[in-house]
Amino acid sequence: MSDIDKSDYKGGQLIESEVLGPIPPERLSGGLQTLICIYKRPDLVFNATSCGENCAKWLAKIGKREDVTINLRYYMPFDDCGDIEFEILNENITVTNARDYIHVALKYV
Repeated sequence: MSDIDKSDYKGGQLIESEVLGPIPPERLSGGLQTLICIYKRPDLVFNATSCGENCAKWLAKIGKREDVTINLRYYMPFDDCGDIEFEILNENITVTNARDYIHVALKYV
């Protein structure tokens, strides 16, 4: 939460945003809300297109913990995410580095 939205959970329905001040959870960014949903419900498929580039490392981290399926409709750079292992369902292949991911992902976005 602090990395994506510069916000801290204070308890109950209160989140303290560095930018917006005190806000309810509904005011969190769409990207952060999507990341939370992916983390809590890895059994569902999520459209991660609302996630900005600042969500890339968190998508990769969640994916290392759980097998998750997401849909992306733009090229999200995973260059700074360290070791990755993504199965790209459109091609039925697994990529293990950002360079290979780029070559496949750019065909579809």
